[in-house]
Amino acid sequence: MVRTTRMTGRGVSDRLVEIGMVPPEDAAKALAAIGFTAPDGEMGHEALLDLLDECGATVWVPDEPVDDLEQGYAAVLERAAACGGGAVAVGDVELVRDERGEESLHFLRDGEPVWWQVEHGPDGRLDHMTIMECVDDLEPGGDDPRMFYAVPGDGEGGGDLYVLATPEQARALHDELAIDLEGLALRPGDGKPRRGAPPRPSPAPPTGTRRTTGAP
Repeated sequence: MVRTTRMTGRGVSDRLVEIGMVPPEDAAKALAAIGFTAPDGEMGHEALLDLLDECGATVWVPDEPVDDLEQGYAAVLERAAACGGGAVAVGDVELVRDERGEESLHFLRDGEPVWWQVEHGPDGRLDHMTIMECVDDLEPGGDDPRMFYAVPGDGEGGGDLYVLATPEQARALHDELAIDLEGLALRPGDGKPRRGAPPRPSPAPPTGTRRTTGAP
C-alpha cells in the first residue's frame, strides 16, 4: 500500500536528520542528488525511498535474471554491508555446488564464514526467500541496534527492498513518513546471534565444486 507523506522535501530531510538517518551536512546534498530541486514541494513515496537510498540506508534485491549469480549475490551482500557504514565487512563471496547438485552461498562476515543454502529462481534469478530470511546476517549487531526492515512490494522492477534502521527510526518512518515496514515488533537480539559469534552456524565445507556461471 502506497501512502503519501504529506510533507515537503525539506520537512522529510529535516526529520531524517532529527532521527539520525541523515547527517545534517548531507541533507541538502541528498535532496539535490535525487533531483528534488523544489525542497518546499511535497515529497512523494518514491522520492522518499530514493532519498533513503541516497543516504545509504537501503538495499535492493533485483527480481529480474542476473548475468552472473555469484556476482549478483555479491552485489546484494556488499550493498547490505555498506548500509552499516562499514560496521560489517563482507568478502570471499562464492557459490559452491555439492555432489548432489545443491548450492550454497559462502562468504566471510568480519572474517567469519557464513553459509546460506540457496535455490535460485528461473532463468538465473536470486533466491529472494533465503535473502529475506538471512539478511539479518548483514546487520551491524553488537551495541548497534540497527536492523533490516522489508518494504513490501516497493523494490524497483518487482524486486525486494530493505531499509536499515533502529527500531525507533523504523517506527518514525512508518508512523510519520508513511513507509510500510515489516518486522516493527522485532527488537535487536531477536532471532539469530549478533556480532561476536558467527552470524549463522557454518556447516562443514562442501566437497563439491565452486559454481561461477550465471544460469542454473
